[in-house]
Amino acid sequence: MGFSRRDAFGKGEFILHYSIITDYFLVSGCGSNENPAPQEIKEDPPKLVKVSEAKLKTLQEVLEITGTTEPENTANIISSVEGKITKLNVREGDVVKEGQIVARISPMLREDVVTAAKIKVESLEEELKNNDNNEELIEKLKEAKENYEFALDQYKEISIVSPANGIVSKRFVDLGDMISARTQVLEIISSNKFIINLTVAETDLRKLKAGQKAELNLDACPDRKFTGTITRIYPEIDPLTRNGIVEVKLDNPCSNTKSGMFVRASFITKVYKDVLSVPSEAIITKMDKKNVFVIDENMKAESVEIQTGFETNEDVEVISGLNPGDKVVIEGQQALKNGTEVKIQLDNKEVKK
Repeated sequence: MGFSRRDAFGKGEFILHYSIITDYFLVSGCGSNENPAPQEIKEDPPKLVKVSEAKLKTLQEVLEITGTTEPENTANIISSVEGKITKLNVREGDVVKEGQIVARISPMLREDVVTAAKIKVESLEEELKNNDNNEELIEKLKEAKENYEFALDQYKEISIVSPANGIVSKRFVDLGDMISARTQVLEIISSNKFIINLTVAETDLRKLKAGQKAELNLDACPDRKFTGTITRIYPEIDPLTRNGIVEVKLDNPCSNTKSGMFVRASFITKVYKDVLSVPSEAIITKMDKKNVFVIDENMKAESVEIQTGFETNEDVEVISGLNPGDKVVIEGQQALKNGTEVKIQLDNKEVKK
């Protein structure tokens, strides 16, 4: 039996619709008697933090200044006459004692008289080589030698002596130099006594006084602590820099201490006793407000606003907002907000729950 395109199209349409309806009932039937399982909500794990307790401590205000070591005493040896350096017994670094002869100078007048007498003797001796039996020349030579000895005795060399115990730091002349009067010959410095002249801002001068102690650190002796005492505060302020000079005596120099060494001086200028404080790393500053995270008995973090006072490099005074014993977070604050559960990491790396 034959059929038209319409019959074919209609038959195909019927088959398509039947397939869709069958699939719908199969899917609907499979899920009609079951409810979807609820999804489990995962809680964030506790945040790992380090804490420190708010404590009553003594805080110190410290003024730190750098300076340079200088010898406590410096002696400049100057020639009193014009003349020739005939002896020079010391060099830089030599230790000298008070009264020790360090050089000799032959004055110009002595040089003229002695040299003339010496030349006279040498001239007569030369004449006698050709006429050794000349009695007149022999008498003249005898007289010339006496004059020469007299000149040596009357016109002596001038000794230069060290005025103090110390070390030769500089030598300005050499053996045989002709020098004029008031020429500097040597510089001698104290060998074991040093001072530090510190440049101090005028605003800090009022914090210092004569007799005040200082802790000193020298790069030449890094493993040793030194002490110093303020011996003098200069009365004038430099009008250009607004700085003054404070002189500190080094109480206990080491064997390596030398003039010109770098020094760090620390002065305790004020003491705050029994003040409530926390480590500076606990402070969070936002919009001119200072907060810390405090851990409560339920191991949850709470942000607390505090008022602060005096600060050091390590600690901050807390005027209000905390009590002694409060546990404040010093590491891990960035991951916290109010109510965040935490675990405390101890110094020995154990975790307190």
